[in-house]
Amino acid sequence: MNVYLNASFSAKKIYDSVIKNNLNKVTAVEMLLSLIEGSDSEDIRIECIDVFGKIANKSLKVFKILENYLLSDENPLVRAAAAKATINNYPKIGFNSLLWTIEHDNSSIILKTLYEAFENSNKEDFDILINKLNEKLKTIYGIVPKECKFLLDLDVQVNFFNPNFFNIYLSNSIIGVISGNYMMCATKNDHVKALNLSNWEISKLPDSIGNLIELNHLILKDNKLKNIPESISLLKNLETLELGNCQISSLPNSFGNLKKLKKLTIERNFKLNSIPNAILQLAKDNIRKKYIDNFVKPDEAFVLAVLEMLYGRELEILNNNESMINRDKAWHYKINENNEVVGIYLFNKFIQHLGIFPEQICSLKFLEELWLPNNALKSIPKSIGELINLKSLNLRNNKIEIIPKSIKKLKKLENLKLADNRIKEIPEWVKPLLNKFDLHKGLDMYEKKFFGIPF
Repeated sequence: MNVYLNASFSAKKIYDSVIKNNLNKVTAVEMLLSLIEGSDSEDIRIECIDVFGKIANKSLKVFKILENYLLSDENPLVRAAAAKATINNYPKIGFNSLLWTIEHDNSSIILKTLYEAFENSNKEDFDILINKLNEKLKTIYGIVPKECKFLLDLDVQVNFFNPNFFNIYLSNSIIGVISGNYMMCATKNDHVKALNLSNWEISKLPDSIGNLIELNHLILKDNKLKNIPESISLLKNLETLELGNCQISSLPNSFGNLKKLKKLTIERNFKLNSIPNAILQLAKDNIRKKYIDNFVKPDEAFVLAVLEMLYGRELEILNNNESMINRDKAWHYKINENNEVVGIYLFNKFIQHLGIFPEQICSLKFLEELWLPNNALKSIPKSIGELINLKSLNLRNNKIEIIPKSIKKLKKLENLKLADNRIKEIPEWVKPLLNKFDLHKGLDMYEKKFFGIPF
């Protein structure tokens, strides 16, 4: 047998040889045993156990090896590999070992592996074990087993859950869960109703999020999420979804299936280069109603709904005599006596919220004041020239590089503020429109000076 023990000897090559009929299963098993016995590597043990399961050799010797790893190995990944191989190849003689594992092994990796292996097997062979596993999951998490699958998936990914999960993070207050800035969960009648996963550096949301069919509120802000799985469309009861300050670049079109969604926020996702269709559809179908109820015209209420989701909070109406001057933050709008939007003010002195200049704003024909300073806007849409009644435009402290010529069309524009952007060349036609402070200070925030010398 030592003829096989060389630098190129690996479980994968043994498996490939069996598949190609260059090696019989009995010899392959002996080679795998030699490989395991000659190595202390956990990765090698896992790889060999996986191959044991794939070549489906039914020898008692192999079962005893799997049983030993299942019951006694210190690494949960090794135990999980042994559990999967046992379920697939030794459903009868492995019953007692699998039962012991369910009763005594609390590793989420093991529980997740058992759940998935039973789900993909002939369930009739494992009725008793499946019931035992479901009872254990219910005891640990206090919710129906199908929903436990999501918690197990998340646990394996971020490694912060434990058997006392709900004792630590459970809350009786749904409002408290929604408003919190850390992990919290609220349940009712054995179902998750509100879940806050803020600030856990989650990079991927498990597809099993779709298992939480009774979920009403999901808070995922302040994570590293790049996308949202299509399975979120299964959350038919979802009313709140917060995705602020992540790394999302797009949203699935299946968002349109979330008919009960009343609040969606996606502020500070600066990798978004355009407004997802899901945002526009939700604004039209669900979100704009609150602004219509506040007497805003339906088409203009749609624009406010889009802004709400992009900015991250519901916009509040201002009286026409209220001023934005000297305010540190704003999420407001004004309407005139004809219920037409005449002012929009979205800024925060301390935090950038908007990464996109919503072109929908340019449909507000009666808009007179547009203030979007201290955001992360990279460009101004050419359609800004359609705001024929615009008098004041404040876009200070953004990331704008080019001033579109369409601004020339704004004949009523009296006050243009563009200081602290990335505009290196100021067109001559713009200078008469600029606020005197902006013209003096310059429009390129990167132009720094040391004793009058740029550097």
